[in-house]
Amino acid sequence: MYDDNQMNNNVPRFDSQTGEPLFTGDVQNAQDTQSDTSDTNTDSAQQPSYTYYDVNPVQQPQKSARELKREQKAMKKAAKHEQKKHNGGAGYFAKLVISAVIFGLIAGGVMFGVNKAGEKLDGSTSSASDIQIPMVSNQGNGTDASVNAGTSSVVQTEDSTISAPMDVKGIVKTSMPSIVAINGEVTVSSGYAYPFSGTQKSKTSGTGIIVGKNDTELLIVTNAHVVDGVSNLTCTFTDNEQVSATVKGSKSNKDIAVVAVSLSSLKESTAKSIAIAELGDSDSIELGDQVVAIGNALGEGQSVTVGYVSALNRSIVVDNTEYTNLIMTDAAINPGNSGGALLNASGRVIGINSAKYSSEEVEGMGYAIPISSIKDVLDTLMNKQTRQKVSGDKASFLGISGVDVTYSISKAYGYPQGILLQNVQQDSPADKAGLVKNDIITGFDGDSISSSSDLKEKMQYYASGEKVTIDYYHMENGEYKLKSAEVTLGHNSN
Repeated sequence: MYDDNQMNNNVPRFDSQTGEPLFTGDVQNAQDTQSDTSDTNTDSAQQPSYTYYDVNPVQQPQKSARELKREQKAMKKAAKHEQKKHNGGAGYFAKLVISAVIFGLIAGGVMFGVNKAGEKLDGSTSSASDIQIPMVSNQGNGTDASVNAGTSSVVQTEDSTISAPMDVKGIVKTSMPSIVAINGEVTVSSGYAYPFSGTQKSKTSGTGIIVGKNDTELLIVTNAHVVDGVSNLTCTFTDNEQVSATVKGSKSNKDIAVVAVSLSSLKESTAKSIAIAELGDSDSIELGDQVVAIGNALGEGQSVTVGYVSALNRSIVVDNTEYTNLIMTDAAINPGNSGGALLNASGRVIGINSAKYSSEEVEGMGYAIPISSIKDVLDTLMNKQTRQKVSGDKASFLGISGVDVTYSISKAYGYPQGILLQNVQQDSPADKAGLVKNDIITGFDGDSISSSSDLKEKMQYYASGEKVTIDYYHMENGEYKLKSAEVTLGHNSN
């Protein structure tokens, strides 16, 4: 499923002599313009900054008590100064400071729990066929929420009208068993110049919501940015048990992913302590509705914040991708909350927390993906084949090279966002499937593709000889048309 909306209304422009796309000679400059500039103050009306806050950076040295006290004193002084400016009223326009961390936690953040990889879990495990997991509303009565064999689907229920004050305590008590902490590792640059440059592992943390199960797997929805490119993925449940997990499928342009946990890996006690969330109708929410946000804040375990629906149908741009039709809420969306639940007064999931407005002066602008808008995508991802990374001798290739058409380039030059092919190797799988120079790849086996790194990450799970469908834009009569082609992946001799 790919949106034609990602196409800009502008007509793509080519060099009249060479026929080359105009932007390719200036790709680096365009990408540099879009990249994070955390030390630059910009006006909010020009370049608002939104961040995910999900990757823990390399930990910084702990500050002394004297240093902390000095910083606190300076912050209080600054706060008084800002208050005076605010009270004065005239001539003061707030400057927004772009966040220094994209896909990251604040410096000094710590991971939730202890990595138990390699440790033997105490207690017995049950076979997948014996495990029964109730819905949130039926927790404790033994109701089995499994779906038909071989098929997974979202369970959606009708909301009832509630006029009484929201029972936050009751909502949290019944909903918490359906929330999981998602942890893993990413490879990041050291940030130093040669000869000290290199890469290192950094911890990541996010949140997920249990939305269903099939005969062999527990299925958890989260944000794509929480799991894309993450290794050693684990889920930590409400009883603090940590289990290995696998990405079943992701849709980067929707920021939605489904993570699978093998039912056979669950302890019997864990299976009894968790529940499957109930999904509400996000189309029926109104401004002023009370909401509860639950997530793995700062990677330190689940926490709860409360607020209201502040706005509807909002659009933001994060990491070169535009997201639309979002719910804005003043319930605090903290680092690590991404992928967590935004719940209505009935305790049903109406949104998946995704990003927040990053600014020193602005508070209370968090964003969530409406659950009703991604139900079809979620159903598709839940029924995808769960894959493991293939071994080196089975690695696959397409035979292409290209440049990324980022969000900024797409807006500026009128090209679809994806990978613009600069070369298609003769007799390669891509060539045999009919792809040519200047085609733009946007999808691979049902998953959206917005960059070369996206494609490389996806292909690690596909062996040579497999057939996949590639979605791409092809130029016809001066405009790009969306097409698809079946490609038999070749063997990567490298």
